[in-house]
Amino acid sequence: MLKDLPFSKEVIKLFETYGKILHYKKGDLLQNCDEFNNGVCILLTGIVKISINHHNKRTLLYYIESSNSKIMNYTNSPNIPTDEICSIVVEDISILRIPNNLFLEWTNTYIELRDFMISSFQYHYMSIVNKMQEISNQSLENNLFNYIKTKSKLYNKNEIKTPLLEISEDLNFSREAISRGLKALELNKKIIRKTRSIILLEKNHENL
Repeated sequence: MLKDLPFSKEVIKLFETYGKILHYKKGDLLQNCDEFNNGVCILLTGIVKISINHHNKRTLLYYIESSNSKIMNYTNSPNIPTDEICSIVVEDISILRIPNNLFLEWTNTYIELRDFMISSFQYHYMSIVNKMQEISNQSLENNLFNYIKTKSKLYNKNEIKTPLLEISEDLNFSREAISRGLKALELNKKIIRKTRSIILLEKNHENL
């Protein structure tokens, strides 16, 4: 399970010796899991959704997937309340957890770990910045279309099964507004809306 991580054999051996593999199921809120909070956690398999809580509403920020493994729990630092940023499992995951003190000690010896820590932080930071720009500058229709394209890319499928309620919660718009946005996308021949799924038309899928 560790062989695909971008590290030398020496670092992988340290992970095997001192790390622990954790498994979580779809729907789990990682902030409620003590083991996740007590160590440096790297995603190995599955997909996690990062959201922000604001005025009792949860808005999607971005996803982390195993094909782009990163350190996941910067959002659990003591400076950021866990009730503001949350990590939700959307596809069963496996995580490598390493004790904080060991990981920090290793970054003094292995430049690759230090670079990985920095690149992970940059990924989280830029994902949040890009999402804020998207929310500020784009119409609901464009936000909705980007949401559908992201889902399609995550699961590598043209047809995605996402309940209207989930889209409404992720984008922080009413179901009525989301329904109108989907209708507009369909009229513009960007999607086909079915009873329980949404099909991203092929020409749009190719542009991902």
